[in-house]
Amino acid sequence: MKIDSYKAQEIIWKVAMAVATVACVAFLAWLLVTPASCARWRERRRVEYEYGTPRHITLYDFDGEVVREWSGKCDVEYRNDGAVDLVFYTDDGEIEQRTVVSIGYGQLIVETEDE
Repeated sequence: MKIDSYKAQEIIWKVAMAVATVACVAFLAWLLVTPASCARWRERRRVEYEYGTPRHITLYDFDGEVVREWSGKCDVEYRNDGAVDLVFYTDDGEIEQRTVVSIGYGQLIVETEDE
């Protein structure tokens, strides 16, 4: 029995649609079963597409004294050399300020604020 190319394409299309459907159902089940994972996933997507998260950042020296404080919509990127990049955004998504903090012996506290 020989299968013509139209039938082969139809079979491949049906298998691909079945795989895609199973993947979508599995993803939705994962979102429903693991609410904490879902919340983290939603937060990562929101931060990625909405230019930062409202944060309050405090830099302390090694004696515990406050050196500097920042507040606003910010992305925090940790670098391999131990420094931290702070990128602050306006409400329009424009970069307002970029700061590199070299922590040294101090401590940087990053708190996420509620919107």
